Amino acid sequence: MTKHSRKKHQEKEQSSALSSAEAKVINDALDLLYCGMREANQHFQTDNEYAGRTGVILALWQALEFFSTLKPIVDEGLNAPLVRLLGALLNLKDGSVEPLLKSAKSPTGRRISGAWHNGLKGATVYTVHCFIKTGLKGPDAHKQIAEILEHAGVIPARGKGTITARTIRNWCESLSVDVGCHSEAAQTYRTLERNFPYSSFSAEPPDKIRQIFRQRLTDTICRTRGQEAT
Repeated sequence: MTKHSRKKHQEKEQSSALSSAEAKVINDALDLLYCGMREANQHFQTDNEYAGRTGVILALWQALEFFSTLKPIVDEGLNAPLVRLLGALLNLKDGSVEPLLKSAKSPTGRRISGAWHNGLKGATVYTVHCFIKTGLKGPDAHKQIAEILEHAGVIPARGKGTITARTIRNWCESLSVDVGCHSEAAQTYRTLERNFPYSSFSAEPPDKIRQIFRQRLTDTICRTRGQEAT
């Protein structure tokens, strides 16, 4: 390293280092954050009247208080989404429901599934495609995946019937037309394709590969069990 580059490196370290006063402010803010979040969690656990809303409001408030000590966040207005959410939650007490908290609807008027369920769809379709790559035919893959979902307790949103091979086939078809990857399901599919690629296990026997991806899907379902699927 040359003398000039060494000097620039030192200047960069000095400019990025927190002063002792700044560090103290952040440490004090962290202490307050921990205390505030504990209190907020207590309200969240015990507030039965509003399904934990009071705790959520307090948690957001504490988070915003902490972020206010971080100059870059304040200068760039990065706390704006949380401020908006906090305001919307507070307005609920006056009976005002802002668009932010209203249920989204599709162009046909049907309610759009929650992000958790669209993510489950993406994970399911990805697993189907991985099963097919092992040599299973499409209908067989749809049937096996449907059995996994049914066994894990995933039920139709209308509360009638069960998840069937036809359900899985419909999910696959709906995802195939999302070529722009706009939906949560398609984004989940792409994420799994990138972070949990089939090629990482392609040297394993087909049964072992299916076992790996079956377990992966089961883990995903467990995080959303008890919710409703369409």
